[in-house]
Amino acid sequence: MTDTDAIIESLVQAGEVAGDITPAVYASYFAACPESRELMSHVDQYMQGRMLAEVLRLLMGEEAATDASYLHFETHNHASYGVKQHMYTNLLLAVRDAVRGVLGDDWHPRHESAWQARVEELLAEIDTALATPAS
Repeated sequence: MTDTDAIIESLVQAGEVAGDITPAVYASYFAACPESRELMSHVDQYMQGRMLAEVLRLLMGEEAATDASYLHFETHNHASYGVKQHMYTNLLLAVRDAVRGVLGDDWHPRHESAWQARVEELLAEIDTALATPAS
């Protein structure tokens, strides 16, 4: 089983158990990163869902070149709103924590290692994007 497979498996299981995890993700995210709540005070639930869908796509993706271009665009776009690097970390960890919380005893070591590897990979891509001038 690949890391992508393990992440998808955990997301599917979480969906089967809890349905929509969006509220849990944002509750965890805002608790860990109160300044993000303030930045996102104008964002409604629909937009939160769209944003989470993109995060989930990135977590499940193996399209590194496409993701790198997308992340470059989005990180520079979000910087204009005051988004900082640590906010990406907090959001990715909030997604993982929500899934882990829903799965409870069904969260396996393969899930933990897959999520850790993918989050680290995405954060490295975000760091690279932030260090590269906007085009």
